[in-house]
Amino acid sequence: MVPDLKYSANVNCSPEGNWFYMKEGNYMIFSSIKSEFEKVRHLEGISMYDDSIIRLRVVIELLKKKVKQGKVKLSIEDYKNVAYEVLLSDPVLARADENMLKSGVNNWVPCMLSTPLYEDVPKNIRGKVIV
Repeated sequence: MVPDLKYSANVNCSPEGNWFYMKEGNYMIFSSIKSEFEKVRHLEGISMYDDSIIRLRVVIELLKKKVKQGKVKLSIEDYKNVAYEVLLSDPVLARADENMLKSGVNNWVPCMLSTPLYEDVPKNIRGKVIV
């Protein structure tokens, strides 16, 4: 099964504005279908994820789980600081421009935080838009 993916031009994945999804592996912006934030919130974004961003996504997911369990309290700045260090741990990204990394963190972290924990998404809608 190929998952549906969400897309929006909104800054920091804000619920306001226009939200779209791409379905059945047809991941072209031109084939997107208009939707609402609450119907696509649980989907992964259409962003290009390389191995360093997938690693960051996993770290953020694990941190969100610890926060949910009450084992740690983190502000968005705390998440961003951890994200920056995770990206710096990648040998390729460690040589990247600091401003580029910080810009990436400022874009990716809010979107990752707006996506519910995978375990909280009912199995019948995982990877699928709510219709």
